[in-house]
Amino acid sequence: AANEPTSDKFRDITPILNKLTGQSNQLSLHRIKANLYTRTDTIQKHKFHTDFDPDNMGARHWMVGIFYLNSNDGYTEFETGEIVESVGNRLVTFPGHLSHRGTSCTNEKIRALINIGYYGW
Repeated sequence: AANEPTSDKFRDITPILNKLTGQSNQLSLHRIKANLYTRTDTIQKHKFHTDFDPDNMGARHWMVGIFYLNSNDGYTEFETGEIVESVGNRLVTFPGHLSHRGTSCTNEKIRALINIGYYGW
């Protein structure tokens, strides 16, 4: 059916989605994806990007949630210089038009996270 989850794994992330909705219990999802980076000898920084087009005025209302699946020395860096360390079971949210980038890690086999693009009320 239309607007129904296409994966049976959707129920596994329901607790994370519930954290995003807060008291409103309303959430419009744009995209959910998993990122997995393998260990590198040195931290590799990816290119800065936005998850929503900043030139689209509607983008200022969309949010991004990053849920870190494991702890490691990788991180998310914002163009402002702010850094969010990869700590397992941490959820960080920010406006979708903010430029940011991820990195690899050097101290674990992988750096894994779930990226959620959403609009919450």
